[in-house]
Amino acid sequence: MSKGHISSEKELALNNVITAIIESNVSEHGEIIIYKYKNDLLATLLKKRSVVKNGVNIKIFDDKDVLIQLNLMIQKGYNMIKKIERLQKTIQEEIQLLTGLTVRQINVTLLDVFTK
Repeated sequence: MSKGHISSEKELALNNVITAIIESNVSEHGEIIIYKYKNDLLATLLKKRSVVKNGVNIKIFDDKDVLIQLNLMIQKGYNMIKKIERLQKTIQEEIQLLTGLTVRQINVTLLDVFTK
């Protein structure tokens, strides 16, 4: 293992911890849902797979920095920007506290707005 790279076991463990932090924080916001890949009817009819496969994508750099991509859906009627900014801040703080990693960025793609 060369300097600056982490072992695959450690990376997997960090990914699992970070994913759990993200899922926990998202579940506390009932109006926000992590997008899960599904083979929807339109994609089937067009004989294409959906472009988005995962709701959470994590990239760890040199065992010290992390970049996160979240693909989310939010309930209609909520202040989306404030809710997502608050979610990003909370996730960033918890990841830094629990893993010691610095969160470079949390990119959010809002894929859908739903009604309950």
